[in-house]
Amino acid sequence: MSRSTATIACVCCGKPGQHNARGLRTSCYDRHRAKGTLDRYPRRPPAAPRPPKEPHGKRMLARYAELVSRRLSPARIAWELGVGERTVQRYAAAYALQRAEQAQGRAA
Repeated sequence: MSRSTATIACVCCGKPGQHNARGLRTSCYDRHRAKGTLDRYPRRPPAAPRPPKEPHGKRMLARYAELVSRRLSPARIAWELGVGERTVQRYAAAYALQRAEQAQGRAA
């Protein structure tokens, strides 16, 4: 069974080719792997934080903000919210984005 891959523009050379990994076409991926320079190309681009849109998510983010103001540890915040520590990291990113947008709104 063959695996179909997408045709992409390589982030290394800009030429079209079959996607292998890290945004590289197969020949560039093999070349960088052989040279030991794959670390120049991250495994996946960092995702932009997304603020919650649903009412429950908004309430959880507000609760997160309250717990942060009480200076609780991420592990304690996770326990209080009933979520994992990775979810707390996502709330932290969304909260930072929310505060940055509010600061821009005040500056404008």
